[in-house]
Amino acid sequence: MSTPWSSSGSLPSDRIKPRHAAQSQKQKQKPPQPRAQPQPRAPKSKQLISLESLQTTTTLLPDPKGGCFCQAKEHSLSRYTPACLTCGLVLCSLNLPQHACPHCHQPPPNREALIARLQGEIDELARREEEERERVRRAVGAFPALGGGGRATPTPPPSQHKVLSVNSKTKKVTVSSYTNTPVHSRPETPAEEEPLRVPPPPSEVLYAKRKVDPSRPFANYVGEAARYVPDKIKGKGKGKGKENEAGPS
Repeated sequence: MSTPWSSSGSLPSDRIKPRHAAQSQKQKQKPPQPRAQPQPRAPKSKQLISLESLQTTTTLLPDPKGGCFCQAKEHSLSRYTPACLTCGLVLCSLNLPQHACPHCHQPPPNREALIARLQGEIDELARREEEERERVRRAVGAFPALGGGGRATPTPPPSQHKVLSVNSKTKKVTVSSYTNTPVHSRPETPAEEEPLRVPPPPSEVLYAKRKVDPSRPFANYVGEAARYVPDKIKGKGKGKGKENEAGPS
């Protein structure tokens, strides 16, 4: 005889499989965590971009823009290559250090030292910009966040209207369509003006090809021969002036 408490007893509940094993497996299988999105890089300043552009490899070719031959008279002296050590040309700030000399076409020496100096300036400028951004973030966090500001006014779509006109002579009706395109209120960013560059001196030396006149050694003999042209207007009006001075008799 079997009872519900005996080992050989058969109850409906004995046929139901336990669920704790399935629940434990579900607990072990955790859902995959979303990957952390990389933080966007802070925008670089114009000065930092300019310094990074100077780190390009030096080349035997001069500046494609022609360089500048003002010898630091029109622009400031170059901080990196103030003078060409090959020909002695004084270089202004428009002559970038990654280009060769515009006169003798020789690259600047000590390229490794120049790159190390540029890298040090880039690191220092990037550190200062990061400190400034951190200071701004702390200053913004010290004040309570305000609600969302007013939304920007959307640009209205182009409107189209029709004009009905009647010709007074032919009594013919004409329908014309016109489209009004809205003008954006945001002004356009003005383009940077290209600095004026002093061209190289002429390859031919100018000299006086004519014989110098001993009576006029100060004359300019490089250009065309100068000649005297009398002033035709200068002699007019003298007679009238004398008559006016005499007055009526």
